[in-house]
Amino acid sequence: AFRLVSIAVHPDTSEVIPWLLSMRSFVPVELLMTYGMVVARPTPFNTIFWQWLNQTYGCAITYGNRNASSNYTNGDILHSYVVAAIAGPAISLLIRKRFEARALKASGARLIYYNSWSTFVACSAAGFLNTIVMRWTETRKGVDVYLPPSGQEQFGECVGQS
Repeated sequence: AFRLVSIAVHPDTSEVIPWLLSMRSFVPVELLMTYGMVVARPTPFNTIFWQWLNQTYGCAITYGNRNASSNYTNGDILHSYVVAAIAGPAISLLIRKRFEARALKASGARLIYYNSWSTFVACSAAGFLNTIVMRWTETRKGVDVYLPPSGQEQFGECVGQS
């Protein structure tokens, strides 16, 4: 029961984390998006769409699992989303532009290789930016630090901020 509650309930807010925003959904959802990014023909529309979808989901996961002891404003969340939603497609388009001549002539395994490589680099770079920007408020303002719980409570005594 403790495991089920700990993966479904936000530790700071005690609210149930919706399935799509919890880490339980990350692997199945990312598998579908990765398939789309790797298998789709490397057109600008496909690149922008799949990278935007991936970074939107990354922002949602990061927000759903944030440390709620650090107050976020709507501006913080919007800024983070815009950075991630622009970075993924932009990086991927730049990489694909660089290898456009080769990728357009490619088919089969070679096309999947080009798509995989550009997708990996774009997702890694945008994911890094997504995490840094989405967690910037926590980094700047700090998060509450608790002593280990002594009984049935979820947290012990708050001893300050990191």
